[in-house]
Amino acid sequence: PRSNTGKMKSNPERTLEQLREAAKLLRKNFGRIDVEWGKVNRLVRGGKSFPLGGGSDTLRAIYGEPQADGTLSAKAGDCFIQFVEWGESGKLQSWAIHQFGSATVDSTSKHYNDQSSLFSEEKERKTLFALEEVLANSKKAYEP
Repeated sequence: PRSNTGKMKSNPERTLEQLREAAKLLRKNFGRIDVEWGKVNRLVRGGKSFPLGGGSDTLRAIYGEPQADGTLSAKAGDCFIQFVEWGESGKLQSWAIHQFGSATVDSTSKHYNDQSSLFSEEKERKTLFALEEVLANSKKAYEP
């Protein structure tokens, strides 16, 4: 609830109730309350499960859906991350990562979860910009 000034009102009783409920769920599902966040927050993709940092409304925004076992399964997020560097000589380099991979819908694609482990480890993949790099790493080329 908000006050007349538009600021959120503090509700210590509700906060304490939520804290007790969270502790109860952690004990039930993990046997303790000091569980590593990556054991709770998971990226489940293509039959694999990876630990995740982050959470809703953070720089590494990940929105999880509660599961029966007490974990959260990442369902959405603002998690395409890219770093770009221009060297003094003007050479462009870039690294990027996406929590799923380049085939976000086709579960039969080898790219369905090919970036998930890197994302879990908070690492990036090199992106290719120069034509020579793209051609050297391409599997197939065609002309429309």
